[in-house]
Amino acid sequence: MRTGRIAAAVACLVSVSIGFTLAACGGGGASNTSGETGQDASGASSGSGSGSGGTTSSGSSGSGGSSGGRGGSSGGDDGGVIDAGAVDAPIATGDASAGCGTAATAGMHDVTIQSGGMARTFHVYVPAKYATATSTPDSLVFVFHGYTQVGTGNTFTSIEYLSQMDPVSDAQGFLLVYPDGYMNSWNAGDCCGAAVSSNVDDVGFFDDMLAWVESKYCVDPKRVYSAGLSNGGFFSNRLGCERANVVAAIGPVAGPLDITPCNPSRPVPVFEVHGTADPVVFFDGGSSSEALPVEQAISTWEGFDKCTDSMPANVYTNGSAACTEETMCSAGSAVELCVIAGGGHQWPGGKDDYLGNFSSDLDTSTAMIKFFQEHPMP
Repeated sequence: MRTGRIAAAVACLVSVSIGFTLAACGGGGASNTSGETGQDASGASSGSGSGSGGTTSSGSSGSGGSSGGRGGSSGGDDGGVIDAGAVDAPIATGDASAGCGTAATAGMHDVTIQSGGMARTFHVYVPAKYATATSTPDSLVFVFHGYTQVGTGNTFTSIEYLSQMDPVSDAQGFLLVYPDGYMNSWNAGDCCGAAVSSNVDDVGFFDDMLAWVESKYCVDPKRVYSAGLSNGGFFSNRLGCERANVVAAIGPVAGPLDITPCNPSRPVPVFEVHGTADPVVFFDGGSSSEALPVEQAISTWEGFDKCTDSMPANVYTNGSAACTEETMCSAGSAVELCVIAGGGHQWPGGKDDYLGNFSSDLDTSTAMIKFFQEHPMP
């Protein structure tokens, strides 16, 4: 278990910043922190490239490719309204999904379905690599936006823009889904907004989206993943708790465990990222979201996963970023935590959302997808 190890990792990063060796952290790398001071979300957007350099024992590499155009469709198969509420929750079987062999067009596709008695929207990003191999089952990654944000768009209120996940999809060929929350919120249990106050069945919405995507695209049911920022990170944790039979691994960013009880049906691999100076979801707990302190949330998942490492391994260090991982966990699961010293409420390596300090020292999307691909459903 890693109790107390996070503080040690942060202390290590502090020592690096004043010129000490990285030997105790497990590697070395040049700092590339942008250090922009956060403002409220009304500021203008400014781009920031993915970080480079750093040392990683797992050899993750920067993403390639370029983001595809919006090419979205409304109406027809992609934009049609269907009653997905009648579809049972899917179970991962390892077989190819029903959509294998169906022709697909590269780009973003806007979809509306009926779920929970209301019209819900989400957006499917199809990379060119997938569109040319529609009979080969591929990974599917859901990316959930934060509270008050949206799924897609070219502004800092969009998780598509903030995460910069499209270029990683372009390079590797996996499918992406960017859902839209109910009144820009997700029912993650204790947070947030109208989705919680109205008791919206967002877990049911996830089931319905997955059933729809599997009917149209060639999905490997053992490689369905959930990532998210803030409220979307909380919700990814909830899916880990309640849909462990479907979701192979989760990737919460600035959104630790925020639901009780949590009773996953199997060990769930977790890749989590959080800044120590997050002004919205505090690293040490106590924010309005009532989420657990990051160290406690990670220890809780390590308990669920029955991890027995005496000390987590240092798998990545670069400037303000340090990642540690426990791998001696049940059923091939693992728990990795990437801490951004002085980092704000951000998706590191993506784009700045002006909520605290932004860092490019970790390419979160590339590192997360590497972790996902290493952890399919057993």
